[in-house]
Amino acid sequence: MSWNDNLYCYAQKRGGKYLGGKPYGISLTDTLWTEWDGILILEYKGAPMVVQSQSYGGGRQAESHRAQVALGCELEREYTLKISPKTALRQGMNTVLGQLDKGIGRLNQEIELYRDYGCPEVLAGRTVRTNEPQFTQTVLRDLELRNALLANPKAGVRVEYSAPACMPGPAHLVTAWYEFGGLNSDQDNWDIDTLDPYDAREVQRRKLERSVFPEKLDALIGLAKAVHGAVMAWRMPEKKIDK
Repeated sequence: MSWNDNLYCYAQKRGGKYLGGKPYGISLTDTLWTEWDGILILEYKGAPMVVQSQSYGGGRQAESHRAQVALGCELEREYTLKISPKTALRQGMNTVLGQLDKGIGRLNQEIELYRDYGCPEVLAGRTVRTNEPQFTQTVLRDLELRNALLANPKAGVRVEYSAPACMPGPAHLVTAWYEFGGLNSDQDNWDIDTLDPYDAREVQRRKLERSVFPEKLDALIGLAKAVHGAVMAWRMPEKKIDK
């Protein structure tokens, strides 16, 4: 079952406004495109929340896709937070960097290779990139966010400044995303596959009813809401100005 098929059925069960092309276009290219162009517009706290897929790669690289849930928020100043999905390689690297950081600390060197955000069990195997480490440490105190990250080990999150440079303002975009393929095995693709047009309609319907897509998307939406709630729950600390 394609992304569009599953997302349409999700909208029938959970609500929201579904927008998507019809599968099986005139050409192979059209067919592939319309299997992934579906968008679901939900509402969260009176504002739109968008569920869609993002395609990247192609050419010499196989095309890959991500599921992503995005919603907006307003913060006092420009803030960036990127938390990667969990992998065994990153977990090993974080352990090594943590040990190196301790060694450098004993030498009284002002170099920080690895920052402890106070929740190693949550961030094990993930990388954290941010322009405001102090505020990020406060954000990561949020219990709902910690639980959502633990429940979605193969999902990543981003908070990015979204106002144009010519019109600065408080607008930011919160995104939770999950990559199909790549770091994740075929078993983690949410039962997304190309719908066989020769299957009987009853067979197609049963496939959709058995799909794990709804529970997987519910979890990703929960993660996006948790990130949004965590960054909105706290005021950003005063910016220190070097004299």
